[in-house]
Amino acid sequence: MSRISRVTAVTRSIARVRRYNQLGANGLKDKRHQHPGTQPLLSIVEQAQMKQTLPTPPADGGL
Repeated sequence: MSRISRVTAVTRSIARVRRYNQLGANGLKDKRHQHPGTQPLLSIVEQAQMKQTLPTPPADGGL
């Protein structure tokens, strides 16, 4: 294991212990699945328009 790997492992372990001390067992849970993610690029109206438009052939005939 390289020195950087050891330092990273120790740093992460310290962070886990601090979270456990502050929040108890809930501080150790994997919370990635609770993250809502980023906002969609298209609004709900734009998404509906896209769903309606995609099945039709292009106006200019495409390639």
